[in-house]
Amino acid sequence: MFNNNTDCVLEYYQNNALQGAANAGGSFMTSTTVGSLWEARETSGAAVDSYTIACGQSNYNAAGNCSADTTGGCATAYGPYPNVYMAGDVVGYNGHNYECQVNNLFNVTPGTAAHWWADLGPCGSNGSARGIHFEEFAEDLQFTLFPNPAHDLVSLEIANPTSAAYTLTIMGMDGRTIETVVVNASEGSARVQQSISLQALSPG
Repeated sequence: MFNNNTDCVLEYYQNNALQGAANAGGSFMTSTTVGSLWEARETSGAAVDSYTIACGQSNYNAAGNCSADTTGGCATAYGPYPNVYMAGDVVGYNGHNYECQVNNLFNVTPGTAAHWWADLGPCGSNGSARGIHFEEFAEDLQFTLFPNPAHDLVSLEIANPTSAAYTLTIMGMDGRTIETVVVNASEGSARVQQSISLQALSPG
């Protein structure tokens, strides 16, 4: 397990390939082999620590203060061509983070077309509340997620469910998936209700 005891999000690389991430104060668990080389990096790419996996050692810690964040919590800034974006890429633009919705996108400014860029909300966070971003859903799906912003628990209500199960993805402001919850609906039910705990999630 890789423990992030720094004040920023760390990304964990094995042989220069991104394997996962951990919020400040969080952990990243994975399977690996003895002798493999790992590196903890800030999201800017700055190296924080490196590890060689040793037999009998299961915890690897990174500590200290990260580089000063001059982006206000924004992802890497959007850039026009020759930058080409793929579905899932997250960029910062005008104080908001945006997620690309299609592959091979270029010269389309975030905020101009929701079917190309999903607005993930303002960069940064107040550290104690978690904002909830609503993706575009089919018109016949009626749902309510409250309270917003949320602290420890959110309640999800789906009226007139049209599917047996829904997948709710909780994402960080940097676009990474933090948790995925499956909500099951009984056949013929008029309303589905489920509470989702956010207590295990880091603020932000």
